[in-house]
This record gives sequence, structure tokens and C-alpha cells, in this order.
Amino acid sequence: MLVAVQSIQPSSVQYERLSTSFSIVIDALRIWASLSVLASHIQFGWFGKYECRLFMNGHDAVIVFFVLSGFVIAYSQAKNHRDFRSFVAARLLRLHSTVIPALLITLILSVATSFANPEFWGEHARGHQALSYFACLLFVQDIWFRNMVPSFNGPMWSLGYEFFYYAIFATVLLKQSWTRWVSAIALALMAGPGIVLLFPIWLFGVASYRLPKICMLASTLIFMISLLSYVTIASNGFEHPSQPGTPPLLYANAFVSDWLKGGLVAVMVYSLRTILDFEVHARACQWMRRIGDLTFPIYVVHLPILALFGAFAKKHPGSNEADSPGLLLVALLAITVVSVALEASRSQVNAMMLRFVDVALNRKNVSVTSS
Repeated sequence: MLVAVQSIQPSSVQYERLSTSFSIVIDALRIWASLSVLASHIQFGWFGKYECRLFMNGHDAVIVFFVLSGFVIAYSQAKNHRDFRSFVAARLLRLHSTVIPALLITLILSVATSFANPEFWGEHARGHQALSYFACLLFVQDIWFRNMVPSFNGPMWSLGYEFFYYAIFATVLLKQSWTRWVSAIALALMAGPGIVLLFPIWLFGVASYRLPKICMLASTLIFMISLLSYVTIASNGFEHPSQPGTPPLLYANAFVSDWLKGGLVAVMVYSLRTILDFEVHARACQWMRRIGDLTFPIYVVHLPILALFGAFAKKHPGSNEADSPGLLLVALLAITVVSVALEASRSQVNAMMLRFVDVALNRKNVSVTSS
């Protein structure tokens, strides 16, 4: 697997600008995946029985996110040519600028949920909550058969996977010393088999940007075959070797079917680079990008908000009580408002984090000098 990463040499990557039509479709796919995760949690039954047939299941949506993440990182690195330090800094800022506020929101809403409906909270609360928040800050929440995420923020599991994918990618490609191989193997061993097993899906996304384009006819045929195959497999609920989310590999339990689905998504993305090689109105692209940028905040804050309003509705999975569409609508509005606020404040959070790092480094330099 590390050899596959090594074959993607940054020096040989030629930056290719993406068309506005392609960008719109990729942003639309991000939005659909994010809403699919949201829809899968609405179906927990906290607000009554709802079926969201227009969306894929939540785990398949995360697989789509992994493919798109690999694609975007490959595109961004080809465009910006960051060195190791700047790459790691950019990734950590992007993650922490949303994760830290999201964890704070999760903590506040979890406490509110425990007061709103202690029985509801007790049924869903996990142990070692303080440790789970700390693990999420370090992105080690899912190493080695663990799933240390806050009680009402299960989607945090995937961020630990992505963190290690970024780290291995940067270590192999952006470090020059032979020790990069030792470092990459150490990172893989630290991550554990679950995270490593889904790494090929992320690399499929990288390849979908790196591979050279082919002709329009071949791209169209490949896209149609891949789309038909994906719909057939996903609609039949194919999960192999076992259902994701259960021991021993937890969210990597269905790694074989996840490889297949992720590969098909990557092939479709690759084909669309040729099919959608035309421009549309720039303003449409800008608006779609703004909406697409909300997908990360929505992903990390929607479940604690749903849980709080679900507690007020006094609903439980399998309940025969009347539906609560009003509370669900209020919850969806709250998710939208909080997500917009998080994205709008991201630059300010980035600036605060950079100032904190500068102060910490300056203090360290002063202490070293004085000693």
C-alpha cells in the first residue's frame, strides 16, 4: 500500500484546473453525502418514523467522503506544492478549526440533553466521556479496535481515519529522507488494521485526480457502467464481510464491499473530469461552493442537535408515539444556523489558533534562551 502511495510523486504532478461544471457536481455530491448522513440519523426514530429514500445509507456516504477527500487533497497539493510542514499545518488547521468548536457544542448539548430527558440520555450515554473528547482532539478515537467518540457525536469516528490518511500521504510523498518509510509504517501501526483497511478507498480518490484523462466516449461508457454497478450494489445492501459498526473491525468491517463501492465512486469522479470539461456561470459555482463548505460543519454538529430535540420529543427507536415533525423542523433549522455560524467563524478560529501557536513558540524560545 505504501508503494502505491510512493508511486504518486508530487514532483511529477501537473496541476490541472477543474472546470466550473465539474466543481458544481463535486460540491453537489458532497452535499448529498452530508445530507445522507443526516437522514440516516433522522431515521433513529427520535422524532417518529421517517424514511428518506432519496439518500444513501450513512456508511456509504462516509465512503464517498473518503474518495472526495483523497481527490481534493491530490488537487490541492498539485496546485499549492506545499512542503511537509505547511501541508501538516494546513490540514490540522482545517480539522481543528471546526472540530474544536464542534466538540464544545457537543459537550454543551450533551449536558442539556441529560437535563431535558435523563432516561433518554442514560440509554445513549457512553463511558469514559472525558477521554473520548481528548481522543477526538488528537484524532486517535478509532485506533486499534477502539471507538472513543462522544455519546451524541458518533460521526467523529471518520475524522480519525482521515487524519492518519493525511499523515501517511504527507510522510511518504513530502519527506525526502529514507526514514519516511519507517515513519509511515509507524503511523500505520499506530492507526491499526481498521483505519489501514479503508486507506485504499482514500487512495482511489487520489488516483481519480492523478490519472490522465481519456476520450469522451470511453469516459461516458465507463461512467454509465460504474453508475449502474454502484446503484445495483448499494440498493441491494451489499456489505461484506460483515456489517459496519460492529466488532471487531467496527467501521471497517465491510471493507471488501467498501473497496468496491469506493472504487466505483472514484471511477465516476475520474470519468466526470472529461465529461464535464466545460464552463458554467461563475456565480452558480460560487454559490454551490458556499453550500458545499457547510457539509463539514453539518457532519460534525447535526447529531448532538438532533439528540437534544429528540430528548425533548421524548422519543425512542421503536416508539409508537405520534410523530414530532415540528421539533424535527426546528432541529433542522438549528443545524443549519449552527453550521453557517461555524463556517463563517472558521477564519477567526484559524487566526486564534495561529496566535496561540505563536505565543507558545515564543514562550518556548524565551525559556530556552534564559536557560
